[in-house]
Amino acid sequence: MLVGLGCGDDGAGGEASSPAGAEGASAASEEPEAVTGEGDEAPAEVSEERAPAAPVAVARGDAPALPDAPEAGCAFAAPTRLLPRPAWVDVAGADGAFWVAGTTAGDDGEEAVLVRVPLDGAAQVSARASLEEAVPADRRRAAPALTIHDGRAILALVDASHRVRVARFEPGPSAALAFATAAEGASLRFSPALAPAGDGWVLAWTDERGTPMRVRAARLDASGARRGEPTDLTPAGGGAAAPAFARGAEPPVLVFVDPRQGMSVAHRVAVTDAGFSGPAVARPVGLVAEPPETAAVRLGATDWLGYTAVGNVATTAVGLVRLEGTSDPVPLVAGTGYGVLHVDATRLGDGAVFAADAPTDSPPDAPRELHVRVVDADGTPLGEATVASGPDRAASRGRVAVASGAVATTFVSTDGTYVALGRCASGEQSAEE
Repeated sequence: MLVGLGCGDDGAGGEASSPAGAEGASAASEEPEAVTGEGDEAPAEVSEERAPAAPVAVARGDAPALPDAPEAGCAFAAPTRLLPRPAWVDVAGADGAFWVAGTTAGDDGEEAVLVRVPLDGAAQVSARASLEEAVPADRRRAAPALTIHDGRAILALVDASHRVRVARFEPGPSAALAFATAAEGASLRFSPALAPAGDGWVLAWTDERGTPMRVRAARLDASGARRGEPTDLTPAGGGAAAPAFARGAEPPVLVFVDPRQGMSVAHRVAVTDAGFSGPAVARPVGLVAEPPETAAVRLGATDWLGYTAVGNVATTAVGLVRLEGTSDPVPLVAGTGYGVLHVDATRLGDGAVFAADAPTDSPPDAPRELHVRVVDADGTPLGEATVASGPDRAASRGRVAVASGAVATTFVSTDGTYVALGRCASGEQSAEE
């Protein structure tokens, strides 16, 4: 049986003395309260597309040279500031470039922004779409979802009316974002999840309009339009939240947690031509943080889950577990502080790269830094964490992607949203994600 991740280097489990923040199946209300240190960007109603002007340079001059891959861990060039304010963003890689998409403040209010980051040149804004009816800044507490596959790209975000809005676009120096509604009743606290499936996509989201929270999913066609009615994937007698598709799994596999006051459980759902399988218990995962956040990868024939957890004495940690058996979690970030953390993952060769927030001190509002970890095909972390941060030595809300053997991680600092490009120990054999 799994217990909370500990505070020590080995992450040895022990029951949390006070599971503060592990809210459990009686999930939060539709309009969440603020979380300390989170929510600089306001969720907003998405309006009709605003055609972008010519691409706007956001990083002038030559981009920092990519470092060589180290023998262990990762090495990153100096980060580039993409946006002048902290934003909620996701990143994906394709065709020798990275794409960063998110929500931020623009000249006419809130907007969705798409930035192209080539490996050998300056980053440019390639698309904008106006956002309206902004809600308080501390209400948006999760990033959008961005996926690129075989030259096809799609972005999903949740607006102020709790609708999942999707925009299918063609990756290029000048793109266009035209949003359409794919689903209703999505939470502002949890990111939607996207994965390619055949000639279309699969979409999943958290619905917390009632108790317990629920995970719903739908198939989308090539244009991003929904096929049929959404499917409720919530296990009988339980709850569901924080869906994530396992990177590298084909056909797609969806993973989510049933967050409880005590022992939480991870569930797995297979995507089939007919729709979705029923949720199957993957394994217990101990106490998850509130709100939980997940990232999943397929390594060989095995799925692995990174998740935010409650460690000893109610600290917050980030754990990594194999989604079968009962082995103890491996700490990607040990439980040394309090407050909200984030985690993301991408495939890299036969292994994976995880990016996770790590507290620099114990208080909930202490600055974060980003820890980037490489794991091998057996899910074993290789070497020490590589630390990424902005000029003020702070970084949080990390996201990570791979393209052409390079690794990009995005994060926010006090003065904006950044991307850092680099290489990792196993990056030479990586596949584009």
